[in-house]
Amino acid sequence: MEEYDLVFGIFWYFTGACSLIINCFFLYLIIFRSPKSLTPYKILLGNSAITDLVFSMSTTFLQCRIIPNKWAFAYVALGPAKYFGEQVSYYSYVVQLHSLFYLFLCFPLSFGFRYYILIRPMPTMRQLAMLLFCIWLLPLGQLVCFINSQSNSTAIREYLKENKPEYNLTGYVITGNHMMWQPLTPITLASIVLPMFPIYCLILFFSKRVNEFLDRRDSGMALMIQACLPLLFVFPPIIVYLAYHLELIHFTIMEYLVYSIFSIMPAVSPIVSIYFVRPYYLWIMMRRNAMLGLPPPEGSTNVGNNKSSTQVDVACETGRGVDIHHNRDRRGYIDGAPEEAHFYQYRIPAAEPAGCRKEEYRSLNR
Repeated sequence: MEEYDLVFGIFWYFTGACSLIINCFFLYLIIFRSPKSLTPYKILLGNSAITDLVFSMSTTFLQCRIIPNKWAFAYVALGPAKYFGEQVSYYSYVVQLHSLFYLFLCFPLSFGFRYYILIRPMPTMRQLAMLLFCIWLLPLGQLVCFINSQSNSTAIREYLKENKPEYNLTGYVITGNHMMWQPLTPITLASIVLPMFPIYCLILFFSKRVNEFLDRRDSGMALMIQACLPLLFVFPPIIVYLAYHLELIHFTIMEYLVYSIFSIMPAVSPIVSIYFVRPYYLWIMMRRNAMLGLPPPEGSTNVGNNKSSTQVDVACETGRGVDIHHNRDRRGYIDGAPEEAHFYQYRIPAAEPAGCRKEEYRSLNR
């Protein structure tokens, strides 16, 4: 097991460092390089980046090896948290689960936002902030429950020795929960395992509705890739956790894999967002081309500043080709959507209507 400790410790430090660098850069883009067209949506982007940072830092600080043991769960701290004792290690795990649960709950928001603005007026930043606060109240309740469900560490060690006598964990910092001793434990742990399944159904629902509304087969690349992230980095550790706890598999490495796989998500998610949010992608390409002495990429005019001109910010991924700020139908709805995947700065003569035909915008998709 010492070999596993070393290998997975290096892996956790690597994913943690990548997550820290990428999410800090992502926050820089959100705060300083977002055009006005992204003003409402950047609240969701910033929320995602901060949540990824909190989860990644708590995961790296704790480096948890989780040992499901019948009615009990032992958490072995392998990271820097172990030097601060059992209580700090347990609170680190509480923060880790808290941010993970909130991350799950926020998964459908970007998909729901895309659909919402196709049928309703654009929400304000304050409305989105209030929505995020209301959603956060659920993880806050989970955090309080989990803090009050901590079991005695000595009792957890004894229970572990009784049921897994082959384990020698002398010298390790171990905390844990017991479902029979602390009634809040099953509720807290269920919040990590169960919600992702209905949440993913919501993601599929919103993706389907957006694609049906836009009637475009080639418009869902960003939606498809983002919808695949939970399939790669969320469901596998949940399945590993359940299979090991139900004693369907009996490999020690599974105790390390759960949070190792989870730790990849905060590093990959911002990369996908940066690539598909058009202003951020173009800003990076502009800097790269400037360093290499190449001409700026097409469509990069005024990217990264908030100056207004005859350009309009259009949502090409929606396929509607509409100025999201000015072209409203008679009901007052915005006839278009700031699709995260493809915001473009598209020059339209001032004398022409802001809206453009769908066919014209298909040629603009990167």
